[in-house]
Amino acid sequence: MKFKPFLLERWFSKYEHDCEIMMGESGVKPLTLKELIDLTGNTFDDIDVKLGYGWSNGLPELRELIAEHYEDLDADSIVVTNGAIEANFIISNTLLDANSEVVTIFPTYAQLWQVGENLGARVKKWRLLMDNKYKPNIDQLADMIENTDLIIINYPHNPTGAVLDKKDLEKICELAELHKIPLLSDEIYRGLEYKATDRAPPAVDLSENAISVAGLSKVYGLPGLRIGWLACKNKELLDRIWSFRDFTSICNGVINEKLAAIALQNRELLRERGLKIAIENFEILKQWVDDHSDVISWVPPKAAVLTMLMYHFDMDSETFCRGLIEQKSVFVVPGSCFETEQQFRVGFGYDTERLKIGLQKLSEYIASLKGEN
Repeated sequence: MKFKPFLLERWFSKYEHDCEIMMGESGVKPLTLKELIDLTGNTFDDIDVKLGYGWSNGLPELRELIAEHYEDLDADSIVVTNGAIEANFIISNTLLDANSEVVTIFPTYAQLWQVGENLGARVKKWRLLMDNKYKPNIDQLADMIENTDLIIINYPHNPTGAVLDKKDLEKICELAELHKIPLLSDEIYRGLEYKATDRAPPAVDLSENAISVAGLSKVYGLPGLRIGWLACKNKELLDRIWSFRDFTSICNGVINEKLAAIALQNRELLRERGLKIAIENFEILKQWVDDHSDVISWVPPKAAVLTMLMYHFDMDSETFCRGLIEQKSVFVVPGSCFETEQQFRVGFGYDTERLKIGLQKLSEYIASLKGEN
């Protein structure tokens, strides 16, 4: 197996620690351990657990709480993983090999499809277009899946913050069922839609062929717990995926799972916190884009705390973003990490005041590119 570099993570590791202003992270501002304990009305005694091995499919109490996210699923339909990234990894490794074919929404978080590519699978990219407001073309998908072994979608969408309406999700699920193709639906941002009417149901609620993946990192502000999960109604498929997990991390940290259970017992409180940050900071970013509409274009996100901005300068995205880092110490992500150009990804889920400072510095950088100072 020969791995290609994960460009997004290489960019982070190279530059993030040297920047004063972080505008590249993709989740809401993380809570501290004390903040989580205090906010949920717990004490440190509540997380006093035996430091042995945990359950290989996840703490039963935690799986029961996760199952409440879905209709007609019980704890036995859930496997808890070390982050959503492990869930995606074991799904691809279970279902794909060098003779497989993957159809993936594109652009998207590269790990979703690049694991399959690293296994030797043929990857077909189902492209979302800015001119179509990143709305998927379902007819195009239907023409792409003649010999497909896995369909991958990601909504709310990373890197654009676009959402998928229920009718389109139903059509995707119908195609997966018709052709008997497993559907990996990464739903890590579900719950951060600015309007509840923009929230589609989990794919697993609509199809026996669907595997819904989610976790605590983005919406709940708990990436350091490294708790993700997958949900699947198909017991035979779930057993195969769970069996592969025995060869990765075996189980999760028992303290992490206990804290995750505390978080999900207070899920609405934490989700409302994340949504408040998302909406407040979105409005600030929207005003900034409006003020720079001569050189910046976008499709405003409807969910999450990230989006893609298109700039109208004759330079590639790495040069643009590296210049911003070197001149203003502001970190954003070049579009090249998503195999797209003339764009960069902004994360706006952290401190509001720091976001304002970062946007001011971005304004100064843009002014220098325009020759205004």
